[in-house]
Amino acid sequence: MKTLPSLIGDLVFGYSTVEEENSLELIMDSATLIEPSPIQFSFDTPGWYFTGVAFIFLVVIFSVKWVIRYRKNAYRRQAIKILDSNKIDEESDGVVHILETLKLVAITTYGRDEVANLSGKDWFKFLDSSSIKTSFTEFEKPVLSALYKDETIDKAIFQKLLSTSKNWILTHA
Repeated sequence: MKTLPSLIGDLVFGYSTVEEENSLELIMDSATLIEPSPIQFSFDTPGWYFTGVAFIFLVVIFSVKWVIRYRKNAYRRQAIKILDSNKIDEESDGVVHILETLKLVAITTYGRDEVANLSGKDWFKFLDSSSIKTSFTEFEKPVLSALYKDETIDKAIFQKLLSTSKNWILTHA
């Protein structure tokens, strides 16, 4: 024979589970889910105004920075245009034009006091120290021979000097 608390527990738990199952089945069978109406999309919220103003502000800032950088680097574009012109050839005049252009760019960037009196080995050391991506040490001897001894410079060395000079113009400072 079962004890009284055990009988009461069986009655309570048995009754509640049967009633819960029946009520859940009734809800699932008879009721359809009522979905809320979809929320309409609109740009009329303050968040979109803030996002639009922030976007316009960023576009203006980046545009101004781009214009400043573009104007600041005008001398680089002009120097590259000079080196790309037809005046530059393999003669000693071509080497002179390259070195003149490099000197003008260096004076524009570093100032006349620092650069104007440099020549020979000091000039090549300055070019090497002012840019990490270029090295003029290999051109020192052939260029100085072409300038001071009136020797011709090898075509391959001249082309390499020209491309290194363009690279220095683009990457110095």
